[in-house]
Amino acid sequence: MAWLESYFQTVWYGGRRPFVLLRPLEALYRRVVSKKRQTFLSNQSSIYKPRAPVLVVGNITVGGTGKTPLTIHLIEALLERGLRVGVISRGYGGKASKYPVLIDERSAASEVGDEPLMISQRTGVPVVVDPDRVSAAKFLESANDLDIIISDDGLQHYKLWRSLEIVVMDVTRGIGNGRCLPCGPLREPLCRLESVDFLVINGANTSTLPSNIESQFRVHGAPLELPTLYPMNIRADDVVALSGREQEVLECQEVYGVAGIGNPSRFYTTLSEVGYQVIERPFPDHHHFQQSDFSLMQDKPVVMTEKDAVKVVSLGLVNGWYLRVSAQLESTLIDDIISKISL
Repeated sequence: MAWLESYFQTVWYGGRRPFVLLRPLEALYRRVVSKKRQTFLSNQSSIYKPRAPVLVVGNITVGGTGKTPLTIHLIEALLERGLRVGVISRGYGGKASKYPVLIDERSAASEVGDEPLMISQRTGVPVVVDPDRVSAAKFLESANDLDIIISDDGLQHYKLWRSLEIVVMDVTRGIGNGRCLPCGPLREPLCRLESVDFLVINGANTSTLPSNIESQFRVHGAPLELPTLYPMNIRADDVVALSGREQEVLECQEVYGVAGIGNPSRFYTTLSEVGYQVIERPFPDHHHFQQSDFSLMQDKPVVMTEKDAVKVVSLGLVNGWYLRVSAQLESTLIDDIISKISL
């Protein structure tokens, strides 16, 4: 299936024209998602509204944008303000025997998904996984007294009320060719940005729209009114041994860079900036790793993303490491969230 993923990447971001047969599917997809949102807007009385306000963090595009580091940053910043935070997630990439699932120390990524497990391990807040977001929210609130619920990747899940929406966008990829699935990377039409509260751009340096994304908007029909923009950057904190031995240090050298994420190029760039010479070994997003995946990587250290590490740690990879990163944002985002939700 790697060829198929490569094909769509060149169509969405590389200027290649999509197959003609995909165009009717795009038109159908746009109608379905537009109708879904219109149903939400016209019949909000049927939407479940939790006791605590719900902060949605999501993407308008498919693929990696930096959503998980942003979610972790928001959780940690809200905890520092003395707020009680809980998280709900679909648990993409995992399959549990029964839902909802409250993640604990016994949870495996194969059951709850790699991103929710990583969020739980990094922050320690209660994280509930369920494809049904309403069920997840009810279960989370039944066991916790919360000030705020973060719905991870919940932008398109309209059965759950939302108090505030944040969209994350990658500065390099932007909106790609500006078309909806499957002809483009958009999960919803571009006009959806008019209704979100905040737009976080990963890799931007100022709170103004980067020139490449501005040009994409002009070509593909920019929303009439954009949400407030916040720049974000991902900082490499340290390289951690999978063995858990904190005293181990990986000196800068040639390494295998393993990434089963939506946008591996950003990970490889970060590794290079830290000082490593990277032999790139990309895998599909949310890949379920096996020992055989590393059979030809025994001669050098293997450095992977933290999201991949939560799945690989059980394999006992003796030459395995992961890059721990954190999102860097101005505190104004947290101030504005608290102000808008009235916490």
